[in-house]
Amino acid sequence: MRPYDHWLNRMKTMRAFCLSQNGTAEPLEIHRAASSDEVQAFEAQNNIRLPEPFRKTLLEFASGITFDWYFDDSHERPDFAPEWGRCDWTLEGTEVFTRAMFMDLMGYEFGDDEIYKTYCGSGEVKINFLVVPNGDMLMLELSGNGDNAPVLYVDHEQGDPAQVLAPDFVSFMDRWTLLGCIGPENWEMEPYLGEGGLDPENHTSLAWRRWCGLA
Repeated sequence: MRPYDHWLNRMKTMRAFCLSQNGTAEPLEIHRAASSDEVQAFEAQNNIRLPEPFRKTLLEFASGITFDWYFDDSHERPDFAPEWGRCDWTLEGTEVFTRAMFMDLMGYEFGDDEIYKTYCGSGEVKINFLVVPNGDMLMLELSGNGDNAPVLYVDHEQGDPAQVLAPDFVSFMDRWTLLGCIGPENWEMEPYLGEGGLDPENHTSLAWRRWCGLA
């Protein structure tokens, strides 16, 4: 099976589980795969080549995913269980920032390199593929070999340092779908993190996965 097939099966499992617990889950929407012309047009417009894991996902599987679920406030759930999950990204909604553009967006003075590295990572180009409901961002960081561009969680208020969630987009989606696409706000993701980012094998993650059927 392709990795995308696993993602789809896990999201379907998570949706069914949420509904079985009297939660709310919107219909899962897998947008059609992007055409080569669409991907090349995006790259030409932004003067980049997309990281290969993200590029292949767009061309072979989908140009976006919309998946939303949450437990009601009145729902009693174990301490290890998150409150909600959302996976909502599209090629159309993806933005590309150079270092200078991103520093301006975040309100940094040009030359604030140490602050930039702490809160935004070190990459010269950032690809913002998902805006979190609280305004934070999930970004691919291009630096050197773009094929393995890591996925970062970037706090738009600079309250927390940039957090690496996975070494590349496919690894991120593998880990995230194993966790039911929790969050993606940082307070929801925090219990499920390890040294290398999202960790589906840590104690809290395994308890959650067993409970919702994603083990």
